[in-house]
Formats: sequence, C-alpha cells, structure tokens
Amino acid sequence: MRSSIKKLLNAFFPPQCLICSEKVSAIDSLCAQCWHQITFISKPYCEICCVPFPTNMKEKICAFCQEDKPIYDMVRSVVRFDDFSARIVHALKYNDHTELAPALARLMVNASDEVINNTDYIVPVPLHPKRLRQRKFNQAQLLAKFISRATGIKTIPDLLIRTKDIPSQSGLNRRQRIANVCDAFSIDQRNAHLIRGSRIIIVDDVITTGATLSECSKCLLQAGSSKVYGLSFARTY
Repeated sequence: MRSSIKKLLNAFFPPQCLICSEKVSAIDSLCAQCWHQITFISKPYCEICCVPFPTNMKEKICAFCQEDKPIYDMVRSVVRFDDFSARIVHALKYNDHTELAPALARLMVNASDEVINNTDYIVPVPLHPKRLRQRKFNQAQLLAKFISRATGIKTIPDLLIRTKDIPSQSGLNRRQRIANVCDAFSIDQRNAHLIRGSRIIIVDDVITTGATLSECSKCLLQAGSSKVYGLSFARTY
C-alpha cells in the first residue's frame, strides 16, 4: 500500500534536487551536477581537526594541532566550506529550507563512525534566545535531531545555553573569534547530572576556526564530560 502511494506521488510530484530543483531519482538527494560541485573531506586528514593533508603523509596529527592541541578530542566534517557548500548551508540557515536537514544529517552520520560509535549524547550548539526568535529555529538543533533519529543516540537540545548575544563571526580572524565567544556559553543545570563521565558530540552546521566548538567543549569538560567531539556538515580550511 505504501509503495503504491509513493509511486503515485512520484508520478505527480517527481523528486527534485535539493539544490537546483532538477529532477532526480530519489527524494532528499542531489543531481549529478550538484554532487560533483561538492568538495568532500576524505582521508588523509588530521585525526583531531579533520583538515586534509596536502599529500599522503606519515603524520596522523597536523602541525597546528601538535603545536596547539585543541581542547576537544576530535572533529569530523563532511565537506569543505566553499562557495557551493555555503549555498547549501545558507539555504537551510537563512532561507528556511529545513527539508535539507535530513539529507545533511545522513551525510554527517556517514562521515563520523569514529565519534558516533563512541558517544553517549548529542548536543547542538545553541542560539541566543534573541537570535532564535528572529530565525525561528536552530539549524544545529535540527541537524542534531535527525542525527539522533538515524543513530539512536539521545540528543539533549538544551544542555548548553548561549548566555551572550554575540555579533556575527563572519569576517573575523581566529583571535577575534575566540574573543567573541569567550564565556558565551553555560550549562543548563537541570541536565548537568548527565554530563559527568559522558562522551558528548557537539553538532553545528559549520566549523571555521573552532572557536565556538572550543568554548562549548570547555563548558562540558569543566562539568565532567570524559570526551568531547565535534561534528559539522562543513568546515573551512
């Protein structure tokens, strides 16, 4: 019965590419042209920050992470944040194309076995209440919800609280971003008891310098988390 309804719907409303609206063979997918414009992050890359190495090197950790080891344990991301992937992120984040979230979440799950298989809770990077009222939804929380559905790992959407409505990070360098998010987060004490000894994934749409991830990780580690990982759809490098 369900398959018959699905065939009927596909006949009248054929699936479209999530980006360009060209016809595709399956829902929540991309056409071949759009797919080939995405720069997927693949090995070899740094085991900590997930930034690709220029060549197949013996080292497992990049020079930057060796010199200034991040506070979090590991990051995994799906694609490079460039002009094309920015269109995808902005469509979700600013143009209310929430139908993108399930497909992006599946890609994030597929790229993160090393963290998904070793975690207890999923926590989205929070928005300040003022920003949430303006945007009406938190894209990180939406991604976390679908990652949770795909993996069975519980998400705790309000574990982290954004206490400062900081200016946009766009256009800031690493030092400015770090200063911008300093003390911008805290722990919701109603769920604080869940943190101690837990391994937690912090989910966001994009990781740039890692300043936001680091600040969120600091809160969770100070509250007793044993491991903190980062997971994003896109990252800059």
